[in-house]
Amino acid sequence: MNKIFQILIVAMILQVPAKAQWKIIDTIGNANYYNIHFWDSQNGIIGGELKGRFLKTNNGGATWDTIISPIVKDHDLLSYMQFVNDKWGFACGGSGFTSVKTMLIGTKDAGLTWDSLSFNTPGALEFRKLYFKYDDVIGIQGIVFDYYDAMFITFDTGKTLRRIPMPDTNFSIFDAILVSNKIVLTGGNHVGPTNSIYTSIDLGYTWKTVLTDSITASTLGTWNNYVFAAGEYGYIFRSTDGGNTWTKNKAIDSSEAIKTIKIYPDGRVYLLGTYHLYGSDNYGLTWHKSSQVDTPFNGLWDVSMPSKDTGYIISNRRIYKTTLGGGMALSVANIFPVNDEIKVYPNPTNRFMHIDVLNGIKVKAVTIYDMAGRVIYQINSGWQQIDVSGFTKGVYIIEINTDKYVSKKKLLIQ
Repeated sequence: MNKIFQILIVAMILQVPAKAQWKIIDTIGNANYYNIHFWDSQNGIIGGELKGRFLKTNNGGATWDTIISPIVKDHDLLSYMQFVNDKWGFACGGSGFTSVKTMLIGTKDAGLTWDSLSFNTPGALEFRKLYFKYDDVIGIQGIVFDYYDAMFITFDTGKTLRRIPMPDTNFSIFDAILVSNKIVLTGGNHVGPTNSIYTSIDLGYTWKTVLTDSITASTLGTWNNYVFAAGEYGYIFRSTDGGNTWTKNKAIDSSEAIKTIKIYPDGRVYLLGTYHLYGSDNYGLTWHKSSQVDTPFNGLWDVSMPSKDTGYIISNRRIYKTTLGGGMALSVANIFPVNDEIKVYPNPTNRFMHIDVLNGIKVKAVTIYDMAGRVIYQINSGWQQIDVSGFTKGVYIIEINTDKYVSKKKLLIQ
């Protein structure tokens, strides 16, 4: 009897952490949460259908300050929010058929103030999602698309937008991102229908179909040259070369659709399902399942995991927090070196460009872009010395794809 009693006590103790892995830390009754971003375990921001408000915390969600944006009115919907670094962030939305059809706003101070970037973009109706990226060499660029499959690209932080032609007629956009100087797009012809992943290296003027599958990939995520696409029935598509080639794997339960993909530089990848979070600590080679976060009735919207232990999830009207890694016990591996081990010289140059690598790193390809993002030179071997004397004078981007990471350098040709 004593032995049975001891076993029951141990079982009860083991169950307690599992039930407490996700805790509700706040709720809202008259609006909807859509997006959440935490810079670290304490500082974060929430956006959504909040009547012109953002919610901001500096104490891990214990209290929230309301940030009022005067340019977002009560009837306006902010459908998506993204931060590209510790200061710059963007949000998009609109009011559909009302006076403010589309809205693109930005912040330079971590969400304390928001400025109008683009309103009532011609040919668009209610922006649905955006993807911006910050590059030390190129600066901030981004894409934004609406509910009616019109997509735009910007190189001046959203002040001007250029419409991007779609790969096909009757086309439906599921998601789109920027990877290096390439657009990766998932979508398909809604008359067929077919579901495919496309890439474009000339800013959308021409498209290449890189994957077609019966599984719909409705969301994309990327960091460096890793790209993930996911959607229904628990399947994911994974690319390690910037979206050129893909592998397909079963990652989560078939009953859950993947809504959000978040990738971090230390190798962690998170897939947000209907009411569970799935995590990987090796860029998607193996996966772990968290304890249940919410009920199927409410469903989950977005996730931010600033560390392997601390993370936040929002459903439409609830905020959840874990300090136990969601029960997944992920490790942290420093997959990418902090110091760049690739040297490009001389710089500036008017004849030859030399590339040196250290520590056994293997170069797979070297691509040279002009400042408009066009590929003007590419080589897979013989990259140690490249003759650039025939190039027009100006500034170029040198992208060096290695077996460990992708390095980008700015080169001045005189």
